[in-house]
Amino acid sequence: MELSESIRNRGGASINQRLDDWRVSRGPFSGARVLVDLLTALEATRLRAQRGLSEELTHQVEKALRVAGGESLTADDPRLGYLIQSIDGRVSSFDRLLTRLMSRHKDPRKPEEATDALRQLRLQVRKLRRVSLEEELMGILFAVSPQRGDIVARVLGFDGKGGTTLQVVGDEVGVTRERVRQITKKATSELEGRNVYAPRLDDAIALIDESVPCSAEEVASVLKGSGISRISFDIRG
Repeated sequence: MELSESIRNRGGASINQRLDDWRVSRGPFSGARVLVDLLTALEATRLRAQRGLSEELTHQVEKALRVAGGESLTADDPRLGYLIQSIDGRVSSFDRLLTRLMSRHKDPRKPEEATDALRQLRLQVRKLRRVSLEEELMGILFAVSPQRGDIVARVLGFDGKGGTTLQVVGDEVGVTRERVRQITKKATSELEGRNVYAPRLDDAIALIDESVPCSAEEVASVLKGSGISRISFDIRG
């Protein structure tokens, strides 16, 4: 599917190094670099205070740095990209946003709103790591087709029931085959070329890669057994 290929090809740098840089805030302290880390953190705090920067915003940045998986989230994601853009419209990713915020010399124009948006972003990233594959895919489709996401999911098989024809879906929902085609084309066009944040789909692809060769039925069983999907997800879309 185009969506899975888009996700396969997306970029995103690791945030492990920055997590290590800020481990002094996570404790416990250990190792030869403890004193250097502590002094660095204290100096950073002093400089932020001198510049009059928002400590609450910095606190949210530090908490966001500890969230696993967010480094692959980009500003053009259909569900969460708007939050990144609301904080800083110049950055291309969540990863880059955190870097800029941590090294900032001044706060965003409305630091309270930026703090709230970053808090929402952090919580949403954590939440999306826990949803099922079918919930994730449906959420993506409803983000680009709020009124007709279920129709697109039925055609493409993103609901886990296996894809079907335009005519069958049209008969099910009471619209013409052509109307179903238009709705599906519009939604897929909205996703084309976008870096979609879909960690559960990534998990599914990795698990399938480990399991092949196997039948669609076996894949469905593996996905459900691993907890990635809550239903017997039919990949024949």
